[in-house]
Amino acid sequence: MVDIPISQINAYAYCPRRFYYEFVLGEMVENEFVLEGKQLHERVDLPGSSTRGQKEQFRHIYLCAPTLGLIGYSDLLEAEESHADLTDLARAGKL
Repeated sequence: MVDIPISQINAYAYCPRRFYYEFVLGEMVENEFVLEGKQLHERVDLPGSSTRGQKEQFRHIYLCAPTLGLIGYSDLLEAEESHADLTDLARAGKL
């Protein structure tokens, strides 16, 4: 079994070539967007929830897809409705 962060699966889906450069070769260009993302990411790893505007944000959420053999944590989920149950939101496609 290989542990692959969900962020790397997302990066591969976005651009396999870029994934290869960044995660296989370790060549990542640090521009202002990457630096800003690193700063924002520092606080996203802390479990909990908060409200931003009219959306509720949930941090460090355990996810699994048994039929795909996937398990992991999502750094941040944002719900369109505040104060709702995550399971109900997922079933309604509002996450």
